[in-house]
Amino acid sequence: MTDPSSEPVATIDAQAIWQSYLERETAREALFETLRPANQITIFDALITAGIVSLVVNFDGYGDSGQIESITAMGPDGEMALPEISIAYASPARADADDPVDRQPMPLAKAVETLCYDLLRQTHAGWENNDGAFGDFTFDVAARTIGLDHNDRYTAIESYAHQW
Repeated sequence: MTDPSSEPVATIDAQAIWQSYLERETAREALFETLRPANQITIFDALITAGIVSLVVNFDGYGDSGQIESITAMGPDGEMALPEISIAYASPARADADDPVDRQPMPLAKAVETLCYDLLRQTHAGWENNDGAFGDFTFDVAARTIGLDHNDRYTAIESYAHQW
């Protein structure tokens, strides 16, 4: 019988693993930022073609879970349905993919959601954790801009102790 204490123990370089992770995430975020303008143009072009003048995307998250709650499209005469069309959308691919960019047709609603989730991760990573956050993205189609109204939730405790 062999003595387990005499066998070599594998060591893990946690610092190197963490550094590698940070480098991959930084590269992924940089790639997202290079792809975002073209994705926005594609989304806004589809919204203009559909006659949509504004789009409001509502999100809510807490307890380590979050989701897009609703997408409301407004036309010149009021609320209207988001068209069920597919558009070209480019996203950073999985780390093990041959091509760093995943290009695929995607339903417009899913492309809008994907863009909003990516923008949330970029600006407020962890928005869905603990007490969470909620808010709205507002797409101004004529100006081709996206505004974010983001609200963090938190529990505050003020404690006092006195001794005389």
